Amino acid sequence: MKQKQQIKNKHSGSARARSDQCIMEKENRLKSTLEEDLGIRDDPALHERDKDIEIFKETAEFEKGRYIVQLPFRKSYNELSDNYPLAKQRFQNLWRRFGHDSELYQQYREIIRDYTEQSIIEVKTEIIDNKLKKPVHYLPHQAIRKDGRLTSKTRIVFDAGSHQNNELSLNDCL
Repeated sequence: MKQKQQIKNKHSGSARARSDQCIMEKENRLKSTLEEDLGIRDDPALHERDKDIEIFKETAEFEKGRYIVQLPFRKSYNELSDNYPLAKQRFQNLWRRFGHDSELYQQYREIIRDYTEQSIIEVKTEIIDNKLKKPVHYLPHQAIRKDGRLTSKTRIVFDAGSHQNNELSLNDCL
């Protein structure tokens, strides 16, 4: 009787293993079908989003009525180059445009003043002390004007996608 029970247990164990294997094969086929037909895959961006949430939780501060949080860098700061020549050239083009349109200049100047007073931006004429020892990266900007708007017809667009040849932009690193 013991021998029959051992044989029965042995066969039921292998039947269970075959059943488990069959279930796994079906799950793999279903997963493969979902990936191929529906384009559903394990998205690495979800893992990056988890890191971004951690950065937010660790660095978020409330100061002077605003939240301040560290930017979620994808790459090292050191990969950002000093883009001063590019930013300077873009500003010189903007300055020439102001020479032909004094109204645009006044509107732009007022917007920059407002952003500075609200601490949305910092305007520094020179970098005196780079305590963090990280590259200084400038954010080029330009005027966008839409005539016929009831509210402000001029706005400033900051171009974090601008970059020098063979260099990364700020957007590339975020």
